[in-house]
Amino acid sequence: MTVRTARLSGEWRALLTLCGPLALVQLCQMAMTAISTAVLGHLGSVALAGGGLGAAIGAALVLVAQGVVAGLQPLAAQNAKAAERAQILVAALLVALACSVPVALALLNVSHVLALLGMPTAVAQAALDYCTACAWGAPFALCVASLRYFLVAVRRTRAVMAIAAGATLCNGVLSCMLAYGKWGSPVWGVRGVGIAWSLTWAAMLVALACYAVRVRLCPLAAVAQLPDAPGAVLERVRGVVRVGWPIAVGYASEIWLFLLFSTMVARFGTASLSAHQLALNLVNAGFMVPLALAQTATVRVAQHWGSGLRQHAARAAALTLGAGAAYAGLCGTLLVAFPDGVVRLFVERTDTRYVAVEQLANTLFALGALYIAFDALQAIAAGALRGMQKTRAPMLIVVCGYWGLGLPLAWALSRWITPAVVGIWTGIALAASCVAALMLWLLWRSEIFQQTRPRALGTRITR
Repeated sequence: MTVRTARLSGEWRALLTLCGPLALVQLCQMAMTAISTAVLGHLGSVALAGGGLGAAIGAALVLVAQGVVAGLQPLAAQNAKAAERAQILVAALLVALACSVPVALALLNVSHVLALLGMPTAVAQAALDYCTACAWGAPFALCVASLRYFLVAVRRTRAVMAIAAGATLCNGVLSCMLAYGKWGSPVWGVRGVGIAWSLTWAAMLVALACYAVRVRLCPLAAVAQLPDAPGAVLERVRGVVRVGWPIAVGYASEIWLFLLFSTMVARFGTASLSAHQLALNLVNAGFMVPLALAQTATVRVAQHWGSGLRQHAARAAALTLGAGAAYAGLCGTLLVAFPDGVVRLFVERTDTRYVAVEQLANTLFALGALYIAFDALQAIAAGALRGMQKTRAPMLIVVCGYWGLGLPLAWALSRWITPAVVGIWTGIALAASCVAALMLWLLWRSEIFQQTRPRALGTRITR
């Protein structure tokens, strides 16, 4: 086996070791949302509408705040000293607690926003019940994100996967118990599902903290013993926020853009909205693996970049991009080849709108397959850039690409293409292709690829 082949083999093993558990963690989080939705559905249509809306709002707020905390990942992956890593973790936990305050306040005051949107009183009350129960769980969720990102950065992904799987089971049991009054619990309905969400994150925090302490990955006592410990931690806080806030803005731009698209599609009729929701749910589910690959790229590039191994960083970025392209191709093939089977999983054939939904879904799935491919490439490229602590330029590309180009394009095409929902998804796919192209170009022009490319003959080397 040649040296090059051995290095490629080692990088592939590292990629699979990191990406596999991370993908399962993302799927477990989706399973928690699906379990909550199923429990709410058995409480009635009002509970499903209000609680589901509250769950969507809560998930969006927490995800954006997690983007700020994600700034610790490249910092922790680049620092090999245990004391420095502990400083970064303490800083990230402080940032998580600070971010949880506006998230909790927003959840407690969600009724004002729902009133402005003209929501029915019963639906607004159900949403408020859910969000109020989730508000006190926001600090737990964001601290869990800090510990999870930290453990991933030091390549302890199996423990994160096992705890996430246990939390999914715990969430299902607690949701049924508190919502329906099972096993001697009072019947709390929608509020019970929110309480189960908060309790699950609290349990995850305890489990992750106990694991990190047991394997001595968090020498917090060493932080206090370092000279000028408060000043060093404060500097780490600035570093986490500096790297993380552009990530949060990028998350927020995509989340709120798709919420806006959903409100636009709602005006086109029930069949269009149903097909749109089907395509959107499948896109979100399909994005879990590219999201795990993006985190893998961040960790591997950061580790090589911090060690000065730029060729290894370039190889890690290229391999994750290749894996993402292969996965996106597989997802797209399945969506295009078996659209009818997918629709039958979610819509009864006896439904009066089944034919209309099926016809629209066939087209939207093809556009969704294109979107998955482009969005996977841009997310993984952004993850690789994040490993070099480059987050502002990717943020500008995402915001300008989706809001500056995607929104006007989707609105214009919805007026020119019939059905209008097809025009919106065409605009989304075109915007994603532009974002992916710019992100790949930015990665190609970065230091890891510029330094690893051979110089042209006759080029004079200067110092």
